[in-house]
Amino acid sequence: MDNPIVILQISDLHILTKSGETMAGIDTEQSFHKVLEYAHAKHGKADLILVTGDLVQTPCPSSYQRIVQEIEKYKTKTVCLPGNHDDFTLMQQIITKDEINCQKHIVFKNWQIICLNSKKEGSEGGYLASDELDYLSNTLDKH
Repeated sequence: MDNPIVILQISDLHILTKSGETMAGIDTEQSFHKVLEYAHAKHGKADLILVTGDLVQTPCPSSYQRIVQEIEKYKTKTVCLPGNHDDFTLMQQIITKDEINCQKHIVFKNWQIICLNSKKEGSEGGYLASDELDYLSNTLDKH
């Protein structure tokens, strides 16, 4: 029997512009660090980390760089998807490591993960634009 694939999904980090800042009384960056520490201690090393939606509260290079620096400690393949607070273009410029990136399609053994961008500019809600639906359809056809 194959070992199970272990995926850790973390969502809505809302990392702030400067380390140590708080939102609603919470140091979101410290909370992110503690979640990663706890998950690693409790479940061991994951095969994949998915960081989805609202990685930052206000997009800036240093926030995305601090996320990458923290995740690098765990030496785990990581894929990041934007949320309505994120700047996907900026994410793609900064989150570009071999192990930590904004890849849209991942294949693990008999599994595939297709990452879709549901960000709707200027909106708290999201949707899948026709190019994302086309990407989904084409990827499923190929695999």
